[in-house]
Amino acid sequence: MVRLPPELWHAVAGNVDSKKDLLRLRAVNNTLHTFATPWAFQKLRLSDWPRDLRFAQQFFGTSLIAPAVRELIYDVRDNNTEYPDSDVDEDGDIEMTGPVPRLRPLKYQPCSEDYDSEVIRSELHKAFCFIQDLTALSKLEFKFSPGCDLPEDYPECADIHLEPQFSGTYDSRAEGYVEQWVILNTILDRPVPSHLDTLILDNVAPLHTALYTRPEFASLIGRLKNLRISTYDEVDDPRFRVFWTHTMQNIVFGSLGDSLTSLSLSYRTLPLEGHRMHFQGLRLPNLASLSLEHFIVDSYTQVGDFIIRHKHGLRHLELTRCLEGNWFLELSIDMVSWTTGEETYVHYVEPVDGRFVLLDTQADDFPEQQDDFTALAELEALVASKAAASDST
Repeated sequence: MVRLPPELWHAVAGNVDSKKDLLRLRAVNNTLHTFATPWAFQKLRLSDWPRDLRFAQQFFGTSLIAPAVRELIYDVRDNNTEYPDSDVDEDGDIEMTGPVPRLRPLKYQPCSEDYDSEVIRSELHKAFCFIQDLTALSKLEFKFSPGCDLPEDYPECADIHLEPQFSGTYDSRAEGYVEQWVILNTILDRPVPSHLDTLILDNVAPLHTALYTRPEFASLIGRLKNLRISTYDEVDDPRFRVFWTHTMQNIVFGSLGDSLTSLSLSYRTLPLEGHRMHFQGLRLPNLASLSLEHFIVDSYTQVGDFIIRHKHGLRHLELTRCLEGNWFLELSIDMVSWTTGEETYVHYVEPVDGRFVLLDTQADDFPEQQDDFTALAELEALVASKAAASDST
């Protein structure tokens, strides 16, 4: 591993304007005696643009950045379809944009390789090979393509034991499940960082493949404290059945460990009879938060029995459009004790100007302080001076 190249320093200080980054800069404002910019990389987002993935490889291969990354978000191009004109400057440099730092080249026009499936798969593999170097990584989040149009020749049996094949131009809905296969297999092929305890799989293609039968997958699930899985919405395809009846029911549920404190599962639509999973006999002694969406609550799924079994430990329960008989359940409760019936709604609070106030990081009235902008200015000046010194040597 090598130190961060000087030409990439600008990427750290460029438009670090998100509220969370300002708060982070406020915290390190008094310790800017050394190059502190890796703080900005604690939470990093990357997409499936080949050029983005190459930048990620360069960043992950540095001795400054890799140990700083604590959260990694993979967000497919459905949520990052183009580069906004407002990001373009005269220098065509790299900058960080959005609520989470995102590697994005400026003045960049998509080219043919951006839609070449082979190139995308290769760059995905290379980028996630660095997973073992992210020694402080505690959270992995994947936001896959929201939809799954399978090729007509995809096998009727969902028990696939070979690598999914694809070719031709890129189509995120048709090839999204292959991206998932490449990424997850690459991660399982390498030592998982010891601090990793949170896994989020959003819009997973509900297709059973051989990677789910690997011992490394069961080991990864078993070490988690927080797990969230949501699936595509086309659950009426019979090829999806094995995913629910085997992958989720036997492998995922069978691998959950005592360390799990938060579980969130979501169908996009109500499942068919053959796709349903049940909670019979499942016990998670440290479960504190449970969130279910579009689950059927009946004697087969035993969702109600599962909740009652864990009522003394649960602190948060959320049911979204869960069907019980002819009724949809909508419930979100934070509780102190089920036995007394007392309920306490917990809010995120922070002392500001000597008083406690409710904070919503998505709200427009977030209380930004002058120290935030001072810290940002100092950081930008520091990076500029270091870059100038490097250019002169």
